Amino acid sequence: MSSILYLILIPALLPVALILFYVYINDRAEREPAGFLLFVFVMGAVFALPCAFIEPFFQSVFFGEEESASLFNVFCRNVFAIAL
Repeated sequence: MSSILYLILIPALLPVALILFYVYINDRAEREPAGFLLFVFVMGAVFALPCAFIEPFFQSVFFGEEESASLFNVFCRNVFAIAL
């Protein structure tokens, strides 16, 4: 992989890894096995890849082809991207 890809990948995965580590350390009642948590983390990344390829299709269906920078359009895109 190129170094620019690592520069993009690290900030994307770092918050998730930090939250996962924080929850694992502070879970006092019943800790899940570390291998299981790592498996779930990796599977989340694997299932996100097809979504990255499908998202442009649905974005063009719901929001059209043109890139509009109106505040309402940006708000709707962010709400639906987070909700879905």
